[in-house]
Amino acid sequence: MSYEWNPDLATSIRLRGESQDEINGIDPNIYGPGLGANPDNYGGTRTELGVGINWMPVLANNLSVELLLPLNQDRNGVQAEHEFSVAVSWRKGFF
Repeated sequence: MSYEWNPDLATSIRLRGESQDEINGIDPNIYGPGLGANPDNYGGTRTELGVGINWMPVLANNLSVELLLPLNQDRNGVQAEHEFSVAVSWRKGFF
C-alpha cells in the first residue's frame, strides 16, 4: 500500500512473508562440526513489515529507502534471528 504526498514524494507499507522448506538428506561433500553442515539448521518462516519512502527529486531519478522489521520468526534448528533489513536504491531513467 502506498500514498503519494505530492508528485515527487510517496510513502509505502507492505507485509512480506517467507517460507523455506527444510533440507532432506545429507551431502557427503558438506561435512563437519559447524552449524552450516547440519541440514536441521535450514528453513523456517518469517513475516516482515516494510516501511518505505520514494523520492523523485528530478524527472527520471528516484531514490527509495525501505526498512524491513520482522514481526514473526520461526526458524528450524540453530539459526541467527533476523533483526532488520534496510534497502536503498537509486534509479535513473533515460529518455
